[in-house]
Amino acid sequence: MNSMKKRFRFLWGSTILGQVIIGGVGHIDEAAVEPEPALRLSSDIEKSLRFYFEHYDMVRHHVLKPGEKIVISLDGERLCRFCGKGEPAVSFRNLAHAIPESLGNKALSTTYECDTCNKEFGEGIETHLGHWSKPMRYIARIKGKKRFPQLEESGGKGWKMEYDPKSGFQIKSYEDDPVATVNGEARQLGLTIRRKPYIPLAVLKAFWKMAVTLMPEDELENFKDVRRWIMTKTHESIGGPIQVFVGFHPGPMPPGFLGVALLMRRSADTRYPYAFIAIRYGNETFQVPVPSALNDAQGTSDPIPFFRFPDLVDPNVYGKSKFFQVDLSSIDPMSDPVNVTFQAETVDSTQHEPTSENRYG
Repeated sequence: MNSMKKRFRFLWGSTILGQVIIGGVGHIDEAAVEPEPALRLSSDIEKSLRFYFEHYDMVRHHVLKPGEKIVISLDGERLCRFCGKGEPAVSFRNLAHAIPESLGNKALSTTYECDTCNKEFGEGIETHLGHWSKPMRYIARIKGKKRFPQLEESGGKGWKMEYDPKSGFQIKSYEDDPVATVNGEARQLGLTIRRKPYIPLAVLKAFWKMAVTLMPEDELENFKDVRRWIMTKTHESIGGPIQVFVGFHPGPMPPGFLGVALLMRRSADTRYPYAFIAIRYGNETFQVPVPSALNDAQGTSDPIPFFRFPDLVDPNVYGKSKFFQVDLSSIDPMSDPVNVTFQAETVDSTQHEPTSENRYG
């Protein structure tokens, strides 16, 4: 197949943000300047935190950094928090991550998740979470268990995206079906990445599993339904919609940092949901309600602000965060696309001679 290669370089000042070849093999260099993480509290963040400090207790909070190791353990007989079994009926030999390793968690683990449940979660609901989150984890350069995410067209014969710390992003595409689009006038690179099939409710259960893992023992009785749903391998409707708050934060976020907070309502005021888990990794924050039949109002609750972690990069430079909601109550398999846009100060383009070596050049 003959095709004219087109090369585009994206720059912010003198820093190369990206380089793509359509009709060939492209390369996106990692930004030359990795921002030093610094907590920034805007007035919007302070307003949000004041609301939560007034109405909620933060019963668990971690800012996980590369190289840290934190193990959560309990006194007394070791029983699995999910199936309720202890030794010798089950074993506890394998490392149990409190947050899935695919999200970048290398630091936080527990001693009260048995090997059987750990394996079933990894092969079940956490696989759905992985498929759902993978496009944005790729963009954010978040390393999983063994390597950085790679993305490719179903069947492995079309476009492909990879990342390596030494060589940066690699994008393989071709003219008749490009995965990347370039708007030179607007200085933008657009990527459309289709997720592998996942079930939204299974993704929601994976978030709930994190919440149950982190909550105090004396709260478990308040979440019997959630624990039962997590352990149910089939994904049958539990009602809905169940709205998850999503925040997108522009800019080159530190890929090794992960924040998680578990929030429990202080009072019996049922105008507000009883519990949330909030987790930030890469460019996204997710705030997930954890339903409690004993403590939540039956019906709608009052609107509440989005829980905010401090900014890690300057929004005056990279843009303000955007917030929206997604419903994760569906039991229907989905494979929807994720659209991402990179903005540059300068775009240089060059054109190469036609090639017939292969469809990637």
